[in-house]
Amino acid sequence: MRHLLWLAVVIAAPVVGAVDPDLPRFSQTVEVVDHAQLAQPVARGERVEVVFRVGELALEAADVAEVRTELAVGCARLPASRCARYRERLRLVARHHGGVVRVELLGLSRWSLERLDLKGRVVYPRWAPLSLRLGIGVAELATGDRDVDVSMGIGELSIRSPRQAVRRVAMRTRIGDATLQGGDGDERARRPLLVGARLEWSEGAGPAEIRARLGIGDARVVLE
Repeated sequence: MRHLLWLAVVIAAPVVGAVDPDLPRFSQTVEVVDHAQLAQPVARGERVEVVFRVGELALEAADVAEVRTELAVGCARLPASRCARYRERLRLVARHHGGVVRVELLGLSRWSLERLDLKGRVVYPRWAPLSLRLGIGVAELATGDRDVDVSMGIGELSIRSPRQAVRRVAMRTRIGDATLQGGDGDERARRPLLVGARLEWSEGAGPAEIRARLGIGDARVVLE
């Protein structure tokens, strides 16, 4: 994946007034124009969940106590007027619910999102379990010390993890390939149905489990 540049906008001050309890607070929502940045604290015991319908995402575990999300939006395939309308409807949202800090992009259908160029970067606590739900796109993950669960419809997935933190790896693709590097060598998946692939490795000594499911695409895990 090509190198991505991340820029941020300043978040406006909160609007004073009544707040619908079912909607994210103003401080939890960022309007996306060209670039946007959002940060939300993560408590010990909470899980981070990232949900995007479309996008090119880089996720990285770090020594932080919050989830930080940066998003860049391009419109190379749209007229300027339609691009402006789409951007006005986009909202980058983070909210807490039932022990989960959920980050998602709202405001447009998947069909509309596919006409934009979305590039996101997420930094999350290395001690927090991570779930990623991505419809169509590319995802690169550098994980921490806890479980990672990825579900993708169509795309390419690459996961790098510290070997000492991983106990088990399980990958499955319906159409595509799955590979593991750094286990006891390089391992390729079994193909019980010729077009799909399954790979399981459970010989690690760490606490974390990596699970990945793809509809169409290739998945790769590297234990470092």
